[in-house]
Amino acid sequence: MMTLYGVFALTSVWAWYETKSARESNVAELPTRLKMAFRTNSLVATLLVIDAALIGYAV
Repeated sequence: MMTLYGVFALTSVWAWYETKSARESNVAELPTRLKMAFRTNSLVATLLVIDAALIGYAV
């Protein structure tokens, strides 16, 4: 679970960096550049919820 928190932090920083870079370059590029970062971030968040549910069920 701690590894997932680390990956979630890294993907959050990645999404923040992509947002900052896309806003500086061109607003039209924003959805394209952020799609992968936000999808990865939401996948990791979903895995965290599933992991917490499994731990709560097992313990």
